[in-house]
Amino acid sequence: MGHSMGGIIGALACAAGRFKPGSLLLLDSAIPVAAERRPFLAELGARMLACADADAMKQRQALERLSRDYVLQHLASPHDDRDTLDQIIEHMAGGDASRCGSIFKAASVVDFAPALRRIDARVSAIAADPARLPIDGFRACRPTSEVMQIRRVGHFVQLLAPSTVNAAILCMLDGSPLRGAGLEPVTAAAAAATSA
Repeated sequence: MGHSMGGIIGALACAAGRFKPGSLLLLDSAIPVAAERRPFLAELGARMLACADADAMKQRQALERLSRDYVLQHLASPHDDRDTLDQIIEHMAGGDASRCGSIFKAASVVDFAPALRRIDARVSAIAADPARLPIDGFRACRPTSEVMQIRRVGHFVQLLAPSTVNAAILCMLDGSPLRGAGLEPVTAAAAAATSA
């Protein structure tokens, strides 16, 4: 699992066959919104979505190079960026793939609706950035899905410590109480209050 660039690495792991297909959708609105301004993200998303139709290992290697370039060029962090990406990959590889399911990242899609409509299975969503997540649009595409957000976990914490996100997601998949999982339902009103 993961968030932001961690989510992209997660999608690479799915394409490489590390994760089994599932019904978990991890939404991060920052990536598709930023794709309008950063052509690199659109290219990354397009290649990622093509992974299923190409040699998975070659695609994964190419995407990892692109991802590393992005981390080195665009992430301002007190940590060494190269170590950060390696740390994310290490977290991904150490997860329980059979329980995590797959991650669908719509990195090249500014409007979530077309991407959401491509998913046939019932979906539970984790909203890492609820303030900018188009809640109403999501519900229109997925009226039976439950939208959750991870409380009190900032963007870079989720990026640099994917295990924090993993723990909450696995609690949800296990049916544990949301209170203990660090998750709470996202409503349109809550999202508006967060963005205010």
